[in-house]
Amino acid sequence: MDDATFCITSEEQRLHVLDAIADIKLEENVLVMIKTEKETRSKAQHRLKWMQMGFLAKEKAGEGRGWNAEEWNRVFKGMFIRKLLISQDEQYVDFYNRADMVLEQLERLPEFYDDIGFHGRELAGYINTVDKLISFSKTIYLDYIKTEWLTVKNMHKFMEQLDEYCLHKLYIQLPIPEDLKWVKG
Repeated sequence: MDDATFCITSEEQRLHVLDAIADIKLEENVLVMIKTEKETRSKAQHRLKWMQMGFLAKEKAGEGRGWNAEEWNRVFKGMFIRKLLISQDEQYVDFYNRADMVLEQLERLPEFYDDIGFHGRELAGYINTVDKLISFSKTIYLDYIKTEWLTVKNMHKFMEQLDEYCLHKLYIQLPIPEDLKWVKG
């Protein structure tokens, strides 16, 4: 018997697995192992995500978007992860409210300095510094957030959103290797 991996998510798939087990010759030394879906699937999703981020980094390198895989990951976390995390656990509402409050305060700094008498070049230089600080803060914040916090179901949604965005906005069909096709459902 050839090696096989099955993901059972429907009655039809379960029957298929049972048929495959029934076809095993008793003379063969075959090991049948059952693992929980969450453990296997989330590792596979994680592997697929990083494979696709690497693909984007290579594919878009010549178009002025010389981002590496980590930067592409940061972009997509910024676009999609907030709603997914909040939908799975209310604790993330407080987390995001606090992060928004910090960024809002940083964005108000130029107004504050204008009010106290900074003008012209002084204010322009300061605004440039504040813009860099805001950008840096957003980067740190997005690096802190992990897709590993997503449930298997929400990671699946994240991957679907990633596929849709790449197909309709970047005009790229993300590859899915044969051994990971089951991850897409």
